Amino acid sequence: MITDIVMPGELNGYDLANRAREVRQDLPVMLVSGHPLERGMSQQSEQWSGALLQKPYRTGELARFVSSKLSER
Repeated sequence: MITDIVMPGELNGYDLANRAREVRQDLPVMLVSGHPLERGMSQQSEQWSGALLQKPYRTGELARFVSSKLSER
């Protein structure tokens, strides 16, 4: 699953990732953001730090990141 951290509405990308993992624990998750990490999300950002790709990113960075997430399965 690939999702942005900042989303419209009440749910953010961290919340979405947590809910998705409740349904499927082995789901590879990739979070992306072009915004600095927010203070109020520090605990969530630490939990998902290995799943975060900061924008802007290059195609090669995206490919390596996706490949690493899929190989973790």
